[in-house]
Amino acid sequence: MAEHNGVSAVRIDRLDYMDDHVLRAYHTVLVESAGAGRSNPSLWSFEGLKGYVQNLEHPESTYYYGAYLGDQLVGVASADISEGDEGKAEVDLNIEVLPSYRRQGVATALYRFIEQKHLKSPYLVCGEIYPPFGQQNTWPGACFVHAIGAQIVHGEDQMLLTAERFHTYLNQNMDVALPAGYRLVSWADATPEVYRTQFAELRTRMEIEVPSGDSAQATHNYSVEDIVAADERALAEGRRKWVSAAIAPDGRLAGYTLMYRLQGSDTVEQDDTYVLGDYRGNGLGLALKIANHRQLERNGTDFTGLVSWVDSNNLAMRAINQQLGYESLELCQIVEKQG
Repeated sequence: MAEHNGVSAVRIDRLDYMDDHVLRAYHTVLVESAGAGRSNPSLWSFEGLKGYVQNLEHPESTYYYGAYLGDQLVGVASADISEGDEGKAEVDLNIEVLPSYRRQGVATALYRFIEQKHLKSPYLVCGEIYPPFGQQNTWPGACFVHAIGAQIVHGEDQMLLTAERFHTYLNQNMDVALPAGYRLVSWADATPEVYRTQFAELRTRMEIEVPSGDSAQATHNYSVEDIVAADERALAEGRRKWVSAAIAPDGRLAGYTLMYRLQGSDTVEQDDTYVLGDYRGNGLGLALKIANHRQLERNGTDFTGLVSWVDSNNLAMRAINQQLGYESLELCQIVEKQG
């Protein structure tokens, strides 16, 4: 328990996220804050959040904190700390404050507490903000980022494909014709053993080559063990996953696309889409996405829409998404601070 000197009325406590009562209070603040003023926020259900915290990859270095005014929880924070390049600590930080308590120093109190307790040089703090279009400089989250000396290093557009447009497109369009010798494979949840090694290589290349602006975050080298562990963790969380991959004439996995759905969520998240450089220019990006959309349709999954994040300058992927019926909704800005 502690008080932050700059905002003496705010008390910061560490939260026991394994306690259902505490986690429900945390979830309430998370949903009310992250959903405020946004057109299509992707929000955890309580069941999804509970599954996530019960299966954390590094529970020993994940911290949850709450900001209290009296007995009322008005803000929350999570800090996931890992080791990046050259011994630099990377802190994946999320801070949320109830809308009616914003601009009162609550987020600053949470940040300064975490800074004093966990941030020892060298470090890199990473996070995301979602300012509505046209409010990049005035939205409370953006003002907070500037106030603590962080920088916006990368921007992406959030794009939405509604379930109605999803089904309309699939009913009206045939699959994209692949070049001779190419074929597509799809799987749900666990990665088939025969593809694990090459899938790990593709995900590593994706980490290295994906547009990331001026981000200083370390890239992750995936191993087969990482792929298996991630699949097992997703299953334990209740998180579904769908993958489609392209196999080139030489038998190599040439690219993949990945979608997932958090437990209790009514939306599906379009995550990675990546094609190896040697195989680009063959229309594989669109073919992969259509194949995975069809896999989702065959699965009979009931959802309201699919959400995708695309680098603002990635014109090719934006064009593919627009062809499939996705529409831009809001910004996602990657924020970092080095110390």
